[in-house]
Amino acid sequence: MRTLSFDIVLIFFNLFALICENVARGPSTVCNTTEAYFDHPDTNSNCRIDKDLNVSVSEIAKNHGFTLEKHTIETDDLYVLTTYRLKKTDKDYGNKTIFLQHGLMADFTSFIYNGNNSLAFYLGNLGYDVWLGNYRDTEYCSHKYLLRTDPKYWEF
Repeated sequence: MRTLSFDIVLIFFNLFALICENVARGPSTVCNTTEAYFDHPDTNSNCRIDKDLNVSVSEIAKNHGFTLEKHTIETDDLYVLTTYRLKKTDKDYGNKTIFLQHGLMADFTSFIYNGNNSLAFYLGNLGYDVWLGNYRDTEYCSHKYLLRTDPKYWEF
């Protein structure tokens, strides 16, 4: 005789198996609705493959026709800031320079994480020489002698 708790466990197990099956298909499948993930996302018209998911920022740039040049800048107080420059892979740099600096609790990736709709790629495609900066509180910053775990690191 089946009990209600057994039925709940069985439903949970089937739901868990469906989720695992869909995750195993690839983390870059993006669907417009939750239901679409469970309705053959590889052939569903409400789903697409996002080539920018789970790849490096250099790969994202490459996916949109750019390369990222890494430049490090050492400040007077010995912080090492990493700045990036977009370069069109089929052309040289743009002829008008623009520097994009992120806001609080972000980093330069906020300008490239929206694919062709991102500000950096949009400006690069318009012919700008795009530079992307990072503040000292990001993972793209270090100090010549201090570790991030040292309280003195944060006294800037």
